[in-house]
Amino acid sequence: MRRNEERQLRLSRRDILYGVAAVVVIWLAWTVAILVHASGVNLIGWLGFNPEKTLDSNEFGDSFGSLSALMATLAAAGVLATLYVQGREQRSQIFENNFYQLLSQFRMTIQEIRIDQYDLELFEDGSERSKLAQTYLGRDAFEVMVDELNDAVAELWRPWDLVAIRYTYLALFTKYHSDLSLYFRTSYHIFKTIADKCPDDEYFYARLARAQLSNSELILLGYNCIFGEGRHRYIHYLREYGILNNIVFLLENDQHGQVLYRCLDRRCFGDLIVAPVVR
Repeated sequence: MRRNEERQLRLSRRDILYGVAAVVVIWLAWTVAILVHASGVNLIGWLGFNPEKTLDSNEFGDSFGSLSALMATLAAAGVLATLYVQGREQRSQIFENNFYQLLSQFRMTIQEIRIDQYDLELFEDGSERSKLAQTYLGRDAFEVMVDELNDAVAELWRPWDLVAIRYTYLALFTKYHSDLSLYFRTSYHIFKTIADKCPDDEYFYARLARAQLSNSELILLGYNCIFGEGRHRYIHYLREYGILNNIVFLLENDQHGQVLYRCLDRRCFGDLIVAPVVR
């Protein structure tokens, strides 16, 4: 892929150290050769060349100026390469700080999701009053949403009518719009930041991000990328990073699994091995 090819072309600190070491070795070898030749030893003749065609000591020493120019050029290139690597490391550090801040914000967004369920309390005079029966917070709230979606889909007259399933999901989304819209926007921004800003291994950070998602979240995310708002933008990252890789399907009578697996590209499921039975 294009990004993998770009990563292979980037210099590493080890490459620069090897380059500097090579320059030092060349410079030392040339200096030793000059000193040996100046001491009267016919080094070039000893190596098997014609002494009459070799340079005298003065000319041989003057050639050191050319080597000095080469060393200066190589040193300048080394400085530029070092600055490049330092800039890349700085960009990596800035990205990591932003990435983990986004993850922290994402967790806070999940923790603030709350669903209150009420029961009707009957009084002797025949009046009714709502009474708080149960409160669900965070990921427990997502499980409640998925259960509601599951019950609504199971009640459809035509179970695999995608138009009816779409309206069923949109009804659920409308009911919990304030929570789900913020949740989807925040998670979308995380993967978009990875794609646009990550200078190194973006798939490492994508795996970290998708590891934060529970099974209920993955189900709702899959439905939203089929029927919901912003699906045309989010679906790209769903495919690129296999975000649904960790989703758990029941092999029999899994309504959600069959809907998602029918409607989404297989790349959205990453390396998922166990797929639902699609009828």
